[in-house]
Amino acid sequence: MWFSFFAAVLIVLALLYVPGCLFLKALRFDGLTSLICSPLLSAVAYEAIAVAFSKLGIGFTWYTAVAPVIMLGLISRIVSLALTRRKVWHIASMKTSRTDWLHLIIYLGIAALLVGYFFVRTLDTPASFNQDHDNVWHINLIQSFVQSGNYSPLDASLYHDSNGINAMPIESTGSFYPSLWHCVGALVVSVLDCPIPVAVNALNCVILAVLLPSSAFFLLRQISPNDSKITLCGSVICLAFGAFPWRFVTFGPLYPNLLGFALVPMAVAIFIAIFGQGKSREHRIRYALLYIFGVVALACAHPNSVFTAAVILIPFCIYSIFHEIGVRSLSRRRRCFWQIVCCGFFIVFVAAIWIILYGMPFLQGVVGFSWEVQTLGQQELINILVLSFNEPSAQIALGAVVLAGVLYTIKEGKYLWITASYILACVICYFGATSSGLLKSVMTGFWYSDPYRVAAVVAIASLPLAAMGLSVISRFILYMLNGFFEQCGKILNLRFSFVALGFFFVLINYYPNYDVPGRYHVTTAFGDIEYKLNRLNDIKRSNILAPEEVAFLQKVKETVSSDGLILNDPEDGSFFAYGLYDLNIYYRSAGMTASAAQTENSSIIRTMIDLIHIRDDVKKAVSDTGAQYVLILDQGGEIEPDRHYYGYYRKSAWRGFNDITDYTPGFSVLLSEGDMRLYEITE
Repeated sequence: MWFSFFAAVLIVLALLYVPGCLFLKALRFDGLTSLICSPLLSAVAYEAIAVAFSKLGIGFTWYTAVAPVIMLGLISRIVSLALTRRKVWHIASMKTSRTDWLHLIIYLGIAALLVGYFFVRTLDTPASFNQDHDNVWHINLIQSFVQSGNYSPLDASLYHDSNGINAMPIESTGSFYPSLWHCVGALVVSVLDCPIPVAVNALNCVILAVLLPSSAFFLLRQISPNDSKITLCGSVICLAFGAFPWRFVTFGPLYPNLLGFALVPMAVAIFIAIFGQGKSREHRIRYALLYIFGVVALACAHPNSVFTAAVILIPFCIYSIFHEIGVRSLSRRRRCFWQIVCCGFFIVFVAAIWIILYGMPFLQGVVGFSWEVQTLGQQELINILVLSFNEPSAQIALGAVVLAGVLYTIKEGKYLWITASYILACVICYFGATSSGLLKSVMTGFWYSDPYRVAAVVAIASLPLAAMGLSVISRFILYMLNGFFEQCGKILNLRFSFVALGFFFVLINYYPNYDVPGRYHVTTAFGDIEYKLNRLNDIKRSNILAPEEVAFLQKVKETVSSDGLILNDPEDGSFFAYGLYDLNIYYRSAGMTASAAQTENSSIIRTMIDLIHIRDDVKKAVSDTGAQYVLILDQGGEIEPDRHYYGYYRKSAWRGFNDITDYTPGFSVLLSEGDMRLYEITE
């Protein structure tokens, strides 16, 4: 199975990078930009085709959609080369230095080591999967894409392959959902026919080890093109924050947001490149076009990624307006007046757009989420400074490095907007954790008011500051060491010393949990992450879907007819049966009792299916669905030490299933092991 995992990694890389790279090279972007930014164009191409195919009733697979995109990219590249050679196309290709390529390789090399240790190593098998709440939807939506061929983000549903509307427990047939991550995962399954968890792990591995590091590199290269040490320091910083990307893998899991936020640094860098000093009009147009694709890609990955980029770019825009007016040949008084007026107008404009979007009906399902107050104000200030946020483990060394970066931007005025972005993100995070009501909703609603997602915004805004801070601290230490070595009559190798200091930071920041003998246990940020990943990927531990239940589902797959509908209590773990084994189960998502779109038949089945032999309404409801089987993994539905349910589970909500026994009329036992049953409906 590990062969399938690494094959899936290669497929993900090809899907994300090949089509977009061909298109960008056709537009005469340099090789580095074409490679790093190619996922943006690839993403837009896949999502556009998915929507079009859905409208036209065409099945979306790798050979009907991906192959044509690659062919179109090849044709575009060939036409571009032909026009250039014939001097019809006069746009010059931008150049990239060997140093830039070397820096990118360093980023990817360090990321590969870290991701290999903390992510890949903690997988029990390549098919290990997180059983937390959100993953029910993620795995099942990928299965729905694969089975139905409908990958459209405008029509996302777990029931596209069901046998009609009556075979669904909800009235909704599909709605918008940011499903770029699911689209890529489903394409991998389509190509390799591998288990969905293998494709999921391969996709997340590429996001962590390739997409995010290259995106961070592109941003730091754009911010400090003349300071290679800042760019190099970013190689050990881009994965250093526990809040992002690692908490998105251990909490939720928030996989679509993981992809979207990984693209944010790249999109920010492209926007900054549009306004680079001394750039040609043609350069600005090309990057503006690329930025438009970037915004669409962010929205497809997750809309709050657009707002995350906005939080970082709003101070940059204010700085650019202030600077542009400052270089005009105006009197000092008039210059200050217009700087205040224009910056003030821009702030009011942004606030108005923010509030208008907050009130939009299509976003009410997002901004309407509410979380309890997480902590007191004085504690949240400390949490932000030490980057602990929602976890018990502080990152004191990384927090100090970020503060050093803040001081550096104060000294170097041109970088002050980065600190302003960081402060804005911290303010949003502070009110999100310490307040409630309208203010919190307006400030954090676009991130579901989720403290984990808002903390990730702070982490992304902190990334450039941490790279700058580590560079400043390294230079200061080297300066002090040089003074000592000069007194000893020796010469210090600066390059070797810089690498050694970087390694020392890695050792401190990524150190695992440890004990101080006779004193206490110390939980570090990455020790906590390692522990959680090991636990989440442990296929032998008792879980929502326990190991014996996984084995039972395999037997169910061999027993039932391929299209036979299976009624089930999803809260016993059977909601994973569709995504893992393509079992045609009735309830495919968690929290069904809270759904306002639940059908009348669903309510009857959920609460009274055990009475099918005496109630005509139950018999009719089951008959309408066409169901043939009933699956129960936790007979009786009692909450016991060896049974695991999500926190909102109520036994009474599923009393119809919980009251079925081997002696209930209307059901015949097909499979029986422990408290697990597969019944055939005989009424």
